[in-house]
Amino acid sequence: MKNNEINKRHLWNVKKPKKNQRAIILRHLILNKTITSMESFSKYMITRLSAIIFDLRVHYKITMHKPNKKPYGIYTYGGKK
Repeated sequence: MKNNEINKRHLWNVKKPKKNQRAIILRHLILNKTITSMESFSKYMITRLSAIIFDLRVHYKITMHKPNKKPYGIYTYGGKK
């Protein structure tokens, strides 16, 4: 098989993805104001939420707080910087 045939058969359209993970998480934050890592995994199958939040913090105010005695954090959207 040629490389083009392999790409067509086994991969989705890499050049034009429908949405990237940053856009999905940003849209969720704008609409719902908060997100947890469990939500990102269960709704969108995104496992590295902290890395995406790190990238988004360059342009947006996103804070994290931990509820009392909980092992996870909640990220909150605060608008553009």
